Amino acid sequence: MPFVEQQWNDACELVDELISQFETFSSENEASIARLINAAHLRIAGAITTLRTCHNALQSVNKMPPAVLEVIIRETQDLLPSFMPIRPAGYDSRRWMSMRLVCRHWNNILSSSSHLWNVIDSAHFPTKSIAKYLSSPLVVYWGLKSSSDFDCGESIALLKPHIPRMRELHLNLSRGSPMDILQELSVPAPFLESLTIYLLRDVTAASNILPSCLFDGHMPRLKQLTLERFSKWPHHDLSGLTHVCLQRQEPHSRPTTGVFLDFLEGCPDLEKLILYKAGPTLEMEPSVEAGRIVALPRLRELGWGRLDNPAAAEILLRHLSLPKETRLYFWHGMPMTDDFTISYLIPRDLSYLPCMWSGA
Repeated sequence: MPFVEQQWNDACELVDELISQFETFSSENEASIARLINAAHLRIAGAITTLRTCHNALQSVNKMPPAVLEVIIRETQDLLPSFMPIRPAGYDSRRWMSMRLVCRHWNNILSSSSHLWNVIDSAHFPTKSIAKYLSSPLVVYWGLKSSSDFDCGESIALLKPHIPRMRELHLNLSRGSPMDILQELSVPAPFLESLTIYLLRDVTAASNILPSCLFDGHMPRLKQLTLERFSKWPHHDLSGLTHVCLQRQEPHSRPTTGVFLDFLEGCPDLEKLILYKAGPTLEMEPSVEAGRIVALPRLRELGWGRLDNPAAAEILLRHLSLPKETRLYFWHGMPMTDDFTISYLIPRDLSYLPCMWSGA
């Protein structure tokens, strides 16, 4: 250490002498002195940067293990839920990137962590993020958080090569041709766990059917599904679903109670079911097999909003077996006639519905 201190003292004396020489230069060798000053300035600027780096490295915050710092930074990211993602007011998916300006050490960690760059937002330079880490699983928001003039169809070609490594895909198909866009996504998605498809406008009857070519019918890990306006999904194995949200199904395309029971029977691990302006209808309703019961032993929440006909809910519940822990919610838009009571929603036989027993 004394040797380092001696070197530092010698360097200080040399710098002082050099500055003194520069201050007393004569006009005869002005050009030569200018070149020396520029060269000295560059060397000193580089030395200052190195000193700052060494100084930062000695601070306690920079002695933190990179993995811990990654977790802390991850917590500062504005991440939307994987199920029913809705962009809140003031949302900014890029706010966390300002932490790269703290110091070079933090910038290096942020730039090299694939876990921090696996969220792709079509509103913010998606091609750079997609290309950054070709092996990390992707969470993709396409058109979901963009301005209203974003055309998902024009840029969907960017996604197709990366479908095999997607973990979540959330689409807003409010512009362009929804069916043409979905048919482009015909590559298997072996790691996809959450899928959201919003259609924020009216569509034709043909568009109520999810294309059978979507992901080539191969989504073996799919657990969370949110669909708007779609009421049919032929040739898709959805037996692994745990969360389902169906929204704004056209009245003429909604399934009958029997068809909807078939769907629920194919999802034995269902934990959450949300229906909004959707679900089984009584129009053209054939009789359901008497005594048919579909068990959903893991269901923890059943929500039904904008219910057009309380009888549809009563008939559906009549054919379900739910655990005591299931919470039932019916809200907004219930037909409040003078003679309406909540009893219209409750089946007479509650043998299979302990969640509706008194005191449950």
